Amino acid sequence: MFFIILIGFETPFIAIHLLWINLITDSLPAIALGMDPKDKGIMHEKPRNPNDSIFAHGGLRDTIMHGSFITIAVIIAYLSAFWMNGITDYATISQIKNITLVPNGTAILAQAQTMSFTALGFAELIHMVCMSSVEHSAFKVFRNKNWMMLLAFVLGVGLQFFVVLTPGVQKVFSTSPLSWKEWLITGAAAFVPLVAHEIEVLIKHINRKIKEKKNA
Repeated sequence: MFFIILIGFETPFIAIHLLWINLITDSLPAIALGMDPKDKGIMHEKPRNPNDSIFAHGGLRDTIMHGSFITIAVIIAYLSAFWMNGITDYATISQIKNITLVPNGTAILAQAQTMSFTALGFAELIHMVCMSSVEHSAFKVFRNKNWMMLLAFVLGVGLQFFVVLTPGVQKVFSTSPLSWKEWLITGAAAFVPLVAHEIEVLIKHINRKIKEKKNA
């Protein structure tokens, strides 16, 4: 959000959007992560130094990297709303509320905010699944039968659809209906963090195999 405002565009979220995202990503997801089973090889790992920061052992790198990919997902969703309406230049996007320049700019901005709001909600839920393990594929969560994780994910997605699709609730959250193309773009953007996570896990797996061969 800060980056988009910094370059002169309208904010991709309003206050209630951020409050809602915190609600659906801080309640059941937190419980689900707490119920996630421990890795089988956890006892083979060296004990952590009690003086280590929470950002030690790659924690800071992962935080920045995953945060960056979620930001990319939001920016893709936000800008796509303008592009789909034929608005591709910086000057017009930055003046989207100028009714003389863009007569339907308010409606387009609401569309962009809805897409970025929904992309962030979905991306945060996907990120929850990814963060169950930074060493293994996110799909392992469901192979381990962490049903609470699945419930948190499905319920979060359902609630996000609810605030976007329900007429009376739309007014409260200032959301606008999305076409199937907009939903498709929003959903695809939300999967950016998952793709990044899976690539990271694959690279770590390859590096482990290389080290194992060298030590054999």
